Amino acid sequence: MKTRLICLVLCSCSLASAQITFSTAGSSWGGGGSSFHGDGTVPNPFRTDLTPDGSTAYGAISTSGSQFIFGFAKEAPSGTASYDLSPTDLSAATPLTLVFTGLSALPRYVAYTGGSLSGYTFNSGTGTLTIQASTINPVASTSDAAGTLLGSAFGLIIETGGDYDFQGAVFRTDGFWGDLAPLNNSYAGDLPLAGINFDGVDGENVTFEAYLTIGFLNSIGIFTPADCVAYLQKIGANNPLAITRQLFGYGGSDPMVGGDYTFGGDSTFDFNGSGADDYLVATYENASWSQANIGITAVPEPATYALFAGLGTLALAIWRRRR
Repeated sequence: MKTRLICLVLCSCSLASAQITFSTAGSSWGGGGSSFHGDGTVPNPFRTDLTPDGSTAYGAISTSGSQFIFGFAKEAPSGTASYDLSPTDLSAATPLTLVFTGLSALPRYVAYTGGSLSGYTFNSGTGTLTIQASTINPVASTSDAAGTLLGSAFGLIIETGGDYDFQGAVFRTDGFWGDLAPLNNSYAGDLPLAGINFDGVDGENVTFEAYLTIGFLNSIGIFTPADCVAYLQKIGANNPLAITRQLFGYGGSDPMVGGDYTFGGDSTFDFNGSGADDYLVATYENASWSQANIGITAVPEPATYALFAGLGTLALAIWRRRR
């Protein structure tokens, strides 16, 4: 994944088999809503300045199979440091509104490096995806192991095919997007029911947010927030992770966070093109890294726990009898 992202090109065309491209119409940056420019007068027309200068940030695009990959760079990419936006118009915490066109269907999922979502809409009629977030100073990960190359970054992956369909779910991280990849099914144990693969630096804490519609959660056997846990899967380890949640469309008491978990107000996010969605934001983090799958899964059924307990009791009885 890292090599693929480092080879992004500054380009005006839609490179994808899916024909997705970045649209300057409706896209903006900065609190004042500054425009992106794309008039084709320079080799890379997606940029923050009409006349490029030392502060200009450029849109970089590539595709790999069913993935459309988009990020911002300060120069023609030649390595991870090319994606450092700190000297550009897009320093850390700069608000972004990004519009992508040409989607033929609902994305299977979107994964990105940046600040928390402030807006998200998929318009199934026009094949348009609009994302509102911000640039972020990413934590260290394998592509920037010392955490010194990137002072600000933003990049995303739109998955249109592949093996895993999370029905428009969005995964956010504060780790560099060059270290994101689809789930890896080569590890022992069960895959997360919804998640991504990340290549982190051991000892460096990385935060994730999974934005999941209630309809998708129900389809994977999660019917209340208490049914949902975070999960890390890698070579030699399968670990539950602490999780916090923000919810729309549920009512009741969540034993993990306590109290009432129904938020006032209506959702303004449309993840699947059918109107504003009830959704859950699962926030989780991990600092014990090698390359790993990380995401959410369902809490095992009580009957499963009972089975495990019964097997443990049987094993103890057999051991005592042999003694």
